[in-house]
Amino acid sequence: MDAFPRKKRRLLVQFLDRNGVTQTGFTHNLSLTGLFVIPQVLPETRAPLNLMLHLPSGRILHLTGVVARHGPPPGEAGRLAQSVGFGFALAGYFEEYTQFVIGLP
Repeated sequence: MDAFPRKKRRLLVQFLDRNGVTQTGFTHNLSLTGLFVIPQVLPETRAPLNLMLHLPSGRILHLTGVVARHGPPPGEAGRLAQSVGFGFALAGYFEEYTQFVIGLP
Protein backbone atom coordinates (compact mmCIF):
# COMPACT_ATOMS: atom_id res chain seq x y z
CA MET A 1 0.00 0.00 0.00
CA ASP A 2 1.24 3.46 -0.93
CA ALA A 3 1.99 5.67 2.08
CA PHE A 4 0.85 8.70 0.06
CA PRO A 5 -1.91 7.51 -2.28
CA ARG A 6 -2.60 9.50 -5.42
CA LYS A 7 -6.04 11.03 -5.85
CA LYS A 8 -7.17 11.72 -9.40
CA ARG A 9 -8.35 15.29 -9.91
CA ARG A 10 -8.29 17.66 -12.88
CA LEU A 11 -7.41 21.13 -11.61
CA LEU A 12 -5.96 24.09 -13.46
CA VAL A 13 -2.25 24.77 -12.84
CA GLN A 14 -0.15 27.72 -13.95
CA PHE A 15 3.59 28.29 -13.78
CA LEU A 16 6.24 30.50 -15.35
CA ASP A 17 8.61 28.88 -17.83
CA ARG A 18 12.31 29.78 -17.93
CA ASN A 19 11.49 32.73 -20.23
CA GLY A 20 8.97 34.15 -17.77
CA VAL A 21 5.96 33.14 -19.89
CA THR A 22 2.91 31.82 -18.03
CA GLN A 23 2.21 28.20 -18.96
CA THR A 24 -0.93 26.26 -18.12
CA GLY A 25 -1.79 22.64 -17.56
CA PHE A 26 -4.02 20.38 -15.54
CA THR A 27 -3.34 18.03 -12.69
CA HIS A 28 -3.71 14.32 -13.35
CA ASN A 29 -3.40 13.36 -9.70
CA LEU A 30 -2.39 14.73 -6.32
CA SER A 31 -0.75 13.25 -3.25
CA LEU A 32 0.53 14.67 0.03
CA THR A 33 4.06 14.92 -1.36
CA GLY A 34 3.35 16.29 -4.83
CA LEU A 35 1.27 16.20 -7.95
CA PHE A 36 1.40 15.13 -11.58
CA VAL A 37 0.74 17.84 -14.16
CA ILE A 38 -0.03 17.57 -17.86
CA PRO A 39 0.99 20.95 -19.30
CA GLN A 40 1.13 22.46 -22.77
CA VAL A 41 4.90 23.00 -22.35
CA LEU A 42 7.16 20.83 -20.15
CA PRO A 43 9.51 22.60 -17.73
CA GLU A 44 13.06 21.29 -17.40
CA THR A 45 13.64 18.25 -15.21
CA ARG A 46 15.07 19.10 -11.77
CA ALA A 47 14.09 22.74 -12.29
CA PRO A 48 12.73 24.56 -9.25
CA LEU A 49 9.20 25.71 -9.94
CA ASN A 50 6.45 27.83 -8.42
CA LEU A 51 2.99 26.49 -9.23
CA MET A 52 -0.35 28.19 -8.88
CA LEU A 53 -2.96 25.51 -8.20
CA HIS A 54 -6.56 26.63 -8.79
CA LEU A 55 -8.92 24.94 -6.31
CA PRO A 56 -12.63 24.34 -7.06
CA SER A 57 -13.49 26.96 -4.40
CA GLY A 58 -11.77 29.64 -6.48
CA ARG A 59 -8.76 29.85 -4.15
CA ILE A 60 -5.32 29.73 -5.70
CA LEU A 61 -2.55 27.95 -3.81
CA HIS A 62 1.05 28.97 -4.43
CA LEU A 63 3.26 25.89 -4.18
CA THR A 64 7.03 25.60 -4.53
CA GLY A 65 8.91 22.49 -5.48
CA VAL A 66 10.94 20.81 -8.16
CA VAL A 67 10.20 19.00 -11.42
CA ALA A 68 11.01 15.42 -10.42
CA ARG A 69 10.45 13.66 -13.75
CA HIS A 70 8.87 13.73 -17.20
CA GLY A 71 6.76 10.94 -18.62
CA PRO A 72 3.28 9.49 -18.78
CA PRO A 73 1.04 9.70 -15.72
CA PRO A 74 1.87 7.16 -12.98
CA GLY A 75 0.33 3.77 -13.67
CA GLU A 76 -0.14 4.48 -17.36
CA ALA A 77 3.36 3.74 -18.67
CA GLY A 78 2.29 0.33 -19.98
CA ARG A 79 -0.67 1.77 -21.83
CA LEU A 80 -0.46 3.86 -24.95
CA ALA A 81 -0.44 7.02 -22.88
CA GLN A 82 -1.35 10.01 -25.01
CA SER A 83 -0.37 12.54 -22.36
CA VAL A 84 3.12 13.32 -21.16
CA GLY A 85 3.55 15.45 -18.10
CA PHE A 86 5.75 16.02 -15.09
CA GLY A 87 5.90 14.94 -11.51
CA PHE A 88 6.13 17.91 -9.17
CA ALA A 89 7.68 17.22 -5.77
CA LEU A 90 6.64 19.72 -3.11
CA ALA A 91 9.41 21.58 -1.31
CA GLY A 92 8.12 21.51 2.22
CA TYR A 93 4.73 21.46 3.86
CA PHE A 94 1.73 23.48 2.66
CA GLU A 95 -1.12 23.31 5.19
CA GLU A 96 -3.96 24.34 2.89
CA TYR A 97 -2.80 21.95 0.14
CA THR A 98 -2.47 19.10 2.65
CA GLN A 99 -5.97 19.70 4.01
CA PHE A 100 -7.38 19.84 0.48
CA VAL A 101 -5.78 16.50 -0.51
CA ILE A 102 -6.80 14.80 2.76
CA GLY A 103 -10.39 15.91 2.15
CA LEU A 104 -10.59 14.34 -1.30
CA PRO A 105 -12.52 11.07 -1.56
